[in-house]
Amino acid sequence: MNIAILGWGSLINEPRDLPIKGNWQSDGPELCIEFSRISQRGERADCLTLVIDERCDSTVTVLYVLSKRSNLQQAIEDLRQREGTELNNIGFYQVETERVAPIALRRHPKSCETIQIWAQVKDFDAVIWTALSRRFKDAIGIPFNPSAALNYLNGLCAPTKEKALQYIQNTPPQIMTPFRKLLSAQLEMTTANTRA
Repeated sequence: MNIAILGWGSLINEPRDLPIKGNWQSDGPELCIEFSRISQRGERADCLTLVIDERCDSTVTVLYVLSKRSNLQQAIEDLRQREGTELNNIGFYQVETERVAPIALRRHPKSCETIQIWAQVKDFDAVIWTALSRRFKDAIGIPFNPSAALNYLNGLCAPTKEKALQYIQNTPPQIMTPFRKLLSAQLEMTTANTRA
C-alpha cells in the first residue's frame, strides 16, 4: 500500500521519528491553509500555527512524502505520535474503500474532496494528514483574519514572538498564505525604515 503523508508546516523540516521514505515533494494538492490556529501547549504554546482552514479564500499547494508503512493504521499512528495529538485529529482517505476520516470530513469537506481526487490522480492507495481545527477566535475571542493575526503576533512577548517567527520562517516558501504575505510586507517595511 502506497501511503502519502501531506505536510505544510513543521512536519517538513522536523519529521522527527516519523517513518518516511524519499524526499518531500512539492506537487501536493491545493488546500486552504492558514496560520489560524493558536497552539496551546508544547514549545510553540501561544504561537500561530498552520491548519486547513476552509474559511480562508486562498489555497496553496502543499507538500507530500511517502510513509515507510504499508499498513494504513500504522501510518496514522505514526503521524499521531509525531504530532502529539489524538487519533481523531489525523485525517485519512483510503482509495479502495473510499473511507474518509469522519472528523476531517466535518472540519474541512472541500479539502477532503480535493485530497480524494489528487490521491486517485497520483495513484496512491491512501493519504493521511493532520486534521486539527482552527483555533483563533476560541483562543482570543476575535475572528481570524490576516490583520488580526498580525496584531496578535506583534503583541506577543519577545521570547514567544521569536518562536512564532521562527516557525513561520521555517515554513516552506510555497506555503505563502495571506497572513504570511502581510507579515512579509511588515518585515520589509521595518527593514526599509531601519536602513533609512
